[in-house]
Amino acid sequence: MFHLISHVFYQNDLPIYGPINVLVTFLKRKKKKYTLVSLPLGLTGENAISGPILAESSPANYSHLVVKIINDLLYILRYCFKAQLKNKDTVIAVDPLNALIFSLFKPFIGYKLIYYTADYSDNRFGSKLLNFIYKKIDLFGEVLENIEKDYVDEVDQAEMMDSAINGVLQSLDPYSAYMSPETFKEMQTDTSGQFGGLGIEIGMEAGVVKVISPIDDTPAAKAGIKAGDYIVKIGKEQVQGKSLMDAVKLMRGPVGSSIDLTIRRKKVKKPLEFKITRKIIQVQSVSSEIISKNKNLGYIRLKSFNENSDKQFLKSLKKFKKNTKIKGYVIDLRNNPGGLLTKAINITDFFLNDGEIVSTKGRNVSETRKFFAKRGDETNGKPVIVLINYGSASASEIFAGALKDHKRAIILGENSYGKGSVQSIIPLRNGGGIRLTISKYYLPSGKSISEVGVTPDIVVEEVGENFKIKSDKDNQLNYAIKLFNS
Repeated sequence: MFHLISHVFYQNDLPIYGPINVLVTFLKRKKKKYTLVSLPLGLTGENAISGPILAESSPANYSHLVVKIINDLLYILRYCFKAQLKNKDTVIAVDPLNALIFSLFKPFIGYKLIYYTADYSDNRFGSKLLNFIYKKIDLFGEVLENIEKDYVDEVDQAEMMDSAINGVLQSLDPYSAYMSPETFKEMQTDTSGQFGGLGIEIGMEAGVVKVISPIDDTPAAKAGIKAGDYIVKIGKEQVQGKSLMDAVKLMRGPVGSSIDLTIRRKKVKKPLEFKITRKIIQVQSVSSEIISKNKNLGYIRLKSFNENSDKQFLKSLKKFKKNTKIKGYVIDLRNNPGGLLTKAINITDFFLNDGEIVSTKGRNVSETRKFFAKRGDETNGKPVIVLINYGSASASEIFAGALKDHKRAIILGENSYGKGSVQSIIPLRNGGGIRLTISKYYLPSGKSISEVGVTPDIVVEEVGENFKIKSDKDNQLNYAIKLFNS
């Protein structure tokens, strides 16, 4: 059996250009069985092993070379397993990229591999940069082959490839990552408001898992986990050297089961240990009530920016508008890790009559945009205080930063996290996906908050070990109430 791997286009199941024509004609004349695989377009050809089952369409284009390479890698791996390649099979890779990518799997499958028209001349690729990249892919294949042949222990090949893909993405920034089909499915549940786990938003910093924010009323928050904590051990597993998704997998488990976390915290010499019981996390993103002794302040606690946050938030505002005693609003974004950019824009718009809310700038023109207020101020211009802390990140910083720049609110509390980038979720053919940073966002002033955060107008640090949001010991909220009533 011959397997022809090529980047070509088809018309009536026949290639319309390329050296593959010659090979197909030759094999037909010799009455040889063959499979024609077009990457990334799918499987075709009259002698295809599984016919239309393996055929699939691809995205119209790829914005990033790394995305294209990862997609091709995953497709080829899928094909290898479905086609059940054997030692007696011959793979003919037409095009250097196909030859190099397909060679990655040769140590694991053992088929014959022929490079057809594969050369490394600068003219062949039209770019010295692309030539360099393809050579690096070839080097990667050589490394994998040596691991398979000589490494002291038997290697889980699938796990190794996942780690390699993760390594590529996490070398870009702390927020880009690969998600397996299982993780991808769980992630889709996260933004809808219900998921299983401990209740913390995490990221990577210098190879260590860092807590961006604990979510209110979740096992992690109740146990005492704080924004800025570093997770150094999960159970008996050291976290150093593991990917972000590896850490997520270790922390998730059956509902009702417990897990031990070892934490390093700034200004605390010894590591802290926490035993946390896993639960189904139900995130009610918006809660509201009337506060202060005079019952004259509308308090809205926004825990995350998910699919329903803007509708819930607007409902709370309209309820408060009917109360003539309301003289102002306290918007609490502490420990809000962010969420959906569109929802942050919508909620910010509730407080502005006009002007820019946020802008995004990316390498692609489509990711460079400006967003402006479109509707009237739902609060009729009443004073607003926004509470933030180190656990306020991403979409929370868009909201707080925009209102600060427009002098529409007083920002009170502690400096925010400093996550000023936008991630896009890109589905992959294996049912998984990648989280890829596609742009950075900028406040109306033109400033970026990446690694800087939003600085409060009034700095009020949380006080005491028994500090708890929305309690008698909440000195930040108490300060805001006094400010309104002074």
